[in-house]
Amino acid sequence: MKVAFVCSALLASASAFGIAPTAHRTSTTRLSALLPKEEMDTDQLEILKITERWNEVRLLSKEEAAKLEPEWKEAYERYYEKYDRDMSMMEEIATKLQSMIEPPNVKAKTKGQRRRDAWAKKQATAAARALKK
Repeated sequence: MKVAFVCSALLASASAFGIAPTAHRTSTTRLSALLPKEEMDTDQLEILKITERWNEVRLLSKEEAAKLEPEWKEAYERYYEKYDRDMSMMEEIATKLQSMIEPPNVKAKTKGQRRRDAWAKKQATAAARALKK
């Protein structure tokens, strides 16, 4: 009985230092490419055309975007308004978190300042005792 207990303890301790199996693996069977253009229907081709156009429009400068068609210009402006709003909001959050991440450093007291504080404390204590009498 003792031998079985010792063997099981040794086995358990040896397996404790082994390599742990991974708990979850991501699937690699996801579709990560577009269908060939020959297999797409008309709706998918239209969406692909709009997507490609938007990718071009999104990267334009403001001067170039001013020359766009009204619909694309409006989409461009909407996109960058939201982008600017989100960036300003994130900057506000970052400034609020900055004080938590790196709190302001308080300068250490000098020897003279500690002595002045101790003297002031003694004077305050003596004054309080004098009032009690």
